[in-house]
Amino acid sequence: MATEVEVRSSPGLLEPGVVGVFRLFLLLPEGIADRLTPPQLEAVLAHELCHVRRRDNLFASMHMIVEAMFWFHPLVWWIGARLVEERERACDEAVLSLGSEPRDYAEGILNVCKLYVESPLTCVSGVTGSDIRKRIEAIMTNRIALRLSFGKKLALAAAGMAALMVPIVVGTLHGQPVVAPKWEAAAIRPCEIPPSGGTKSGREAPSPGRLNQCATVMNLIRTAYVTFANGQRNPPGRLPISGGPAWINSERFQINAKAEGTPSREMMQGPMLQALLEDRFKLKIHRETREVPVYALTVAKGGPKLHAFKEGSCLAQTVPPTPPEPGQRLCGGPKIGGKGTTPTTAILEYNGVSLDELKALGEFLGRPVINKTGIAGLFDFHLEFVLDESTPGVRLSFPASDDDPGPSIFTAIQEQLGLKLDSAKGPGEFLVIDSVERPSEN
Repeated sequence: MATEVEVRSSPGLLEPGVVGVFRLFLLLPEGIADRLTPPQLEAVLAHELCHVRRRDNLFASMHMIVEAMFWFHPLVWWIGARLVEERERACDEAVLSLGSEPRDYAEGILNVCKLYVESPLTCVSGVTGSDIRKRIEAIMTNRIALRLSFGKKLALAAAGMAALMVPIVVGTLHGQPVVAPKWEAAAIRPCEIPPSGGTKSGREAPSPGRLNQCATVMNLIRTAYVTFANGQRNPPGRLPISGGPAWINSERFQINAKAEGTPSREMMQGPMLQALLEDRFKLKIHRETREVPVYALTVAKGGPKLHAFKEGSCLAQTVPPTPPEPGQRLCGGPKIGGKGTTPTTAILEYNGVSLDELKALGEFLGRPVINKTGIAGLFDFHLEFVLDESTPGVRLSFPASDDDPGPSIFTAIQEQLGLKLDSAKGPGEFLVIDSVERPSEN
């Protein structure tokens, strides 16, 4: 069946992809015809046209709505991951059935992975989604699924609908509604200036169900929308905030609020603080993705030097957290430390994590880090590097020692992990302040 779709060119480094839900167009990066051989490009285009015929963007958008409504159900998220995996598998099989050579197709996918950045949006169908290693193995062995009869297709569709609808119906009939805690009372005023001069700032000793702190609006936004955005402490990561008037960085406000019941500190400083900022400061904010300078994490010459994670070598993190026994490590990371009384050397510890977790290095480097190694699996990392001009994201309150023999962050990553950081362009997520006002008098 012939498929017609509008083709547009992009100057960025996003991979080829189908954009839109009802009105679709194929977005191709400039110069891709010079970077792929004709058979490779033909196979990649056939893959994208398969997404168009299957209306994959529409179904992905529908599932995103389901995820937003039933975010608390793990099966919904599992189904979302399976949908991405199956849509890529179906298009791979379609490309091979049209007569494309498996080697040309596999090399085309790998070249796209090397040269371009995957779209951060699930509802934009590209060519590099799902598990690349499994897909390449299936392509090279030319494993095409058996054709299903109409009856089998109907049974498969019914099973899929049941898997999606059963947890939703059960949760609706028997589950308790998820209601975010609310503030019983909240007083906001400019921070008091003590007689000794300066500004009274910081947080008072926490007490159950109470939030007492003095901070700039910018710091409040960063706390509510980044550090505790989803009601739990999030791992370090760089999420720049732009927009807003100058006073949000200079004027400090004292918040004294009492919650209904005794919600956790993470809930109060996350979703509940977001609601307070939107109500009392009339804050309007949104997320957007822009093309920005990034660092691409790739494999260095000589290959990776990674320590594979051993099952049971660390304690899985739970909610509420289980205190580790003496000598026992918690899985995850990073655990951040330093050397000396005025440390100029950072020490990062990761246990049982994928290479994607190294995106936290963006906090030190001052720009996002994107994993382009293509290496799957879990590893343990120990990384030490000097905080100097190569780590502009961390400002020292004391001068770095010229005698410190430690390596820079770039050298450490190459020598200790067998990886490297290359400057590139890629998608970066931003929080954008649309509008904000000084709070009204209490």
